[in-house]
Amino acid sequence: MNYRHVYHAGNFADVVKHIILTRVIAYMQRKEAGFMMLDTHAGIGRYDLASEQAQKTGEADMGIKRYFALEMPSDDHLDSLLSAYDNIVKALNAGGKVTVAPGSPEILSRMRRPQDRCVFNELHPADSETLEANYQREKKTEVTRINAWTVLRAKLPPHERRGLILIDPPFEKKSETDDLLNGLSQAIKRFSTGTYLIWYPLKDDAMGNKLRDGIKTMEASSALDTKLQIKASKDGSFYGSGMVILNPPYTLFDELQLLLAALADSLGGSANRDNWATDWLIAPK
Repeated sequence: MNYRHVYHAGNFADVVKHIILTRVIAYMQRKEAGFMMLDTHAGIGRYDLASEQAQKTGEADMGIKRYFALEMPSDDHLDSLLSAYDNIVKALNAGGKVTVAPGSPEILSRMRRPQDRCVFNELHPADSETLEANYQREKKTEVTRINAWTVLRAKLPPHERRGLILIDPPFEKKSETDDLLNGLSQAIKRFSTGTYLIWYPLKDDAMGNKLRDGIKTMEASSALDTKLQIKASKDGSFYGSGMVILNPPYTLFDELQLLLAALADSLGGSANRDNWATDWLIAPK
């Protein structure tokens, strides 16, 4: 409960995570029917990069600020895949200078259609209060302050029978991976058709292997693992961003081939442009 994302807001992992998130939302919105979007570790929703906390680490300098300072490859298809994320960040930052970074609740809130519903959960007391203040006037939006694994039990299955669930733990506790696997396994039993996005850091190889091996045994129709490395790998250092998507859109694998290559180049530099991968943990049938 001590973790606060403001110290890490807008870092390279946020950029990668949020771009993938926008692609999944866009696909799910191809259908007119509404769906629930649940964020289990929501933070405060949006972040002032000039704050003392954000300035203390300066992680946004090599993340969202670097992303917008460098020109991406000129490609109409790539531009279309990035447009939702780009437009949200630009809407938060007048004049072209990036001073505010969106958290995942801001992404979800800005992409929510009238028929969609948001649930933002944050356990940290102060951050939960800020989160509620930021979104209490938003329609069809609920803010909760309970344990992440409890909120999965409380909110699944959604009454819409369609749902996107973002699980983004800080991975600070030794039990975090076990807690995540147990919570996710129970969630899938309750709501097997949901689309789950599980972020994890490329930092501890044993933890990453344990997480991926655990997901392979779950009762999902498919599970896609993505990894993007922005600096030389060294066990114990934060060198990249990973995400597993359970029941992903069928379009996502091909989209990631273009997106991850471009992001590896822009965020990690030319030396890391090939340091990314997409693998099926559970192959679609």
